[in-house]
Amino acid sequence: WIGGTETMRFLSHQGSLFVSTGVWMDTPYFQGKGDQPWTGPQILVKESAQAPWRVDMSFPLAIRVDAMISATFSTDGSGRKLDPPVTLLIASPSSENTATWTRDDATGKWTESLARGELRGGLRSFCTHVDAVTKVQHLFGGSTKSGCIFRADYDAATPGKVRWHDEPELSGTGRVMCMAEANGVLYAASGIKSEAPLSGGLFRRVDGDKPRWELLWRWPHLIKERGDETEILRGLIVIPDPKGGKHQVLLGTCNYPGVVYRIDPNQNHAVTTELDIRAYFAKVFGVSSLRGPCLSAY
Repeated sequence: WIGGTETMRFLSHQGSLFVSTGVWMDTPYFQGKGDQPWTGPQILVKESAQAPWRVDMSFPLAIRVDAMISATFSTDGSGRKLDPPVTLLIASPSSENTATWTRDDATGKWTESLARGELRGGLRSFCTHVDAVTKVQHLFGGSTKSGCIFRADYDAATPGKVRWHDEPELSGTGRVMCMAEANGVLYAASGIKSEAPLSGGLFRRVDGDKPRWELLWRWPHLIKERGDETEILRGLIVIPDPKGGKHQVLLGTCNYPGVVYRIDPNQNHAVTTELDIRAYFAKVFGVSSLRGPCLSAY
């Protein structure tokens, strides 16, 4: 049975198309009734253009498959080069005891990597990155529950072949919803927590044997009006500089006030409003204004 209420992620992996789903607000979960079988969130696969969609994995104890990535590792955690590189399909359901699940493409089976400490609760974002100093390739995960950024390495001897470090590289922020690599630099964005002092925003990783994360920018937020951690940068992608430069810029979308920002690393991370989503759709719909949150890149 294929169920669910949300499509979280589409991606291509080893010639097949995979989809992750969520069951947020599904009737059986919230009301304990309904005539559809309960599956929990799922990962679906379409193995060719002619093949039907089928269920590859279900997670009955979770709400969403919050993040999924087809990650190619060029080194292991010690820096040893992998020849050929290893590509893994990795997913993170919103489960209390799981960091990630990894697919064995030879058998189609999924293997669980258990979590400890603040890593419990699932990950909402993924990105791979080669440390410019150590030359080790890592997988990074941004947590939903604890507001942390964790690092993992390829380890063939570990269940799921991904070894997560228990201690986070960054902690104490809001939810880390998105990550992206631009010009060889890793960026991550989290919700802004309203407790004094403020915690959260757009961060940049400073690579090295003792890596650290630098806060670059906080977008406008309305703590008194909107409550704690409402204004979240939910999406972050990389595009070529639209002004003709030879570098990459970041596009980030913030759900309140509902805008897409362009962030230029070559201009000291200067921020430009690329699109006011409310104003744009108000004009398209022929109305004077639109109110409420704007969950773009949800």
